[in-house]
Amino acid sequence: MNQPKHGEITPQTTPPPYNITLSKEDADGDESNKWILTVGSLEEDAPTYDGILIVIENSGKLKHLGTVRRQFKKVKNACGGKEAWTHSTKWSDKEKNDDRRQTVWEFTPAEGATEGPLFKIHLVQTFSMFWTNIMVSPAGVEYKLEEQE
Repeated sequence: MNQPKHGEITPQTTPPPYNITLSKEDADGDESNKWILTVGSLEEDAPTYDGILIVIENSGKLKHLGTVRRQFKKVKNACGGKEAWTHSTKWSDKEKNDDRRQTVWEFTPAEGATEGPLFKIHLVQTFSMFWTNIMVSPAGVEYKLEEQE
C-alpha cells in the first residue's frame, strides 16, 4: 500500500504533530540487536491519533509493546508483500482506549541483517487529517511531502 486514501481527501502536506523516534535498545547496558520505535508522546498535551499503518521496509519482526491486547493487527495481502501492522477496532474505540497518544514497538532485524531498520508510517488524526509516507530509520525521520499530493 503506497498511499492510503480517505475518499477524495488528500493527505496533509506539513509534518505531523507527533514525535517519532527510533532508538537502539540497550537493556541494562548490554548490546542488543533490537530497536524501539515510538510513535507519539505521553506528554499531557500530546495529540492523539485514530489510526496508524507501519510498513517494515526490510526484513525483521515488529512487536507492539502495549499492555492492551489486540489493539493492533498484521495487514495481510497488502503493502507489496512487506510485513505491516495497523490499528484494530480496539485502538480506535474511544470508550475502550482513552489514551491514544503513543504506541511503542520493538523491532528485531532478521538474522544476518546488515542494515538498520526502515519503516514507512501512515498516521490518521481524524478521517480528514492524515499523513502518509513518513520514513523512519536510524538516521532520523523524513517526511515525503512531495509524495503526498
